[in-house]
Amino acid sequence: MNTKLMVFLAHDPGSYDVTNPVYTKLSDRNHTVKYYCMGPAASLNPQYAASEHDFLAELHAYLGAGIISVLVTGRSWGTDLEPRAIRLCQDFHIPTVAILDYWSNYTMRSADPSCTSICPDHYVVMDELAKNEAVLAGVPQSVIRVLGHPGLDRYVGYRSLQSKPISNVPKLLFLSQPLSQLYGDSWGYTEQSVLQDLLRAVEQVPMQLDVKFHPKDNSSFKEQYGSISVTGDLIELIPQYDLVIGMNSMALLHAVIMGVRAVSYQPQLQIPDVCITTKLGLTPLISTYSQLTAYLQSLPLLLDNKETDIQIHNKAYLWFDGQSAERVALFIEDVNRNGQN
Repeated sequence: MNTKLMVFLAHDPGSYDVTNPVYTKLSDRNHTVKYYCMGPAASLNPQYAASEHDFLAELHAYLGAGIISVLVTGRSWGTDLEPRAIRLCQDFHIPTVAILDYWSNYTMRSADPSCTSICPDHYVVMDELAKNEAVLAGVPQSVIRVLGHPGLDRYVGYRSLQSKPISNVPKLLFLSQPLSQLYGDSWGYTEQSVLQDLLRAVEQVPMQLDVKFHPKDNSSFKEQYGSISVTGDLIELIPQYDLVIGMNSMALLHAVIMGVRAVSYQPQLQIPDVCITTKLGLTPLISTYSQLTAYLQSLPLLLDNKETDIQIHNKAYLWFDGQSAERVALFIEDVNRNGQN
């Protein structure tokens, strides 16, 4: 067995979701693996928390000593740490693997104007849709590996078996995302305007509304609506609700997989829809406030049918077999063993 070091790096929650299951499998198989979590990923798993400075210093040291066999990263936004680490390893002819966690933002870019586009040696994507979109976005088809989505494994096979009684006041969970920090209001809405719409709607159609904030949400926004916020693991939170509402959150797919009704609310959407559940036809897209209130008014009847909008188990998706982390781990073992670059 190649005893050189496999280095894993995660920054965002999505990056952590896809790298952690693979890291765990390889660690359990007694590979020499080092995991670094920064930013929100460090909050999710403080055991592997590291500063950017310390990580880069250690990475330089490992590369100089010639003891790294492969670098594995996620695909975060709002930071160029992962692409910089990839470029650094490539300078030392160390193979790099990036694992995509969502069906958007396929290209990696560095803040360095001299090398704005960076591509890993192996780009793991979840299905053929992601592959086709990545190619259209400019990712070379030769580096793409269609292996699934390791972050979805734990949701697959988990469907709420309890027949939850319909209460007089249905429970709604809003999944916030810090979209305004990246895009302002150029999408036609912000997380703040969506939450305000939802609060106004539940005054007209009495329902309980809670919000699950994203780790990168603005602190003042979280404080403003702290009275309706909930915390905890989504796999435990989602089954407690009758309806999950998001914009384009990955957790909408989690809800559908788990058998909980979900919708995407993106009022006055000004860009092509990137919500994966609407792209796959798994949830409806609600684009106006009037459509939102109409949907909420019909919700008790929809819930009484005790069916989700789409029976996802009838769909043939690679990632729906629950074996994505295993496939990716086997692939990385092959890279580790053969030094593919």
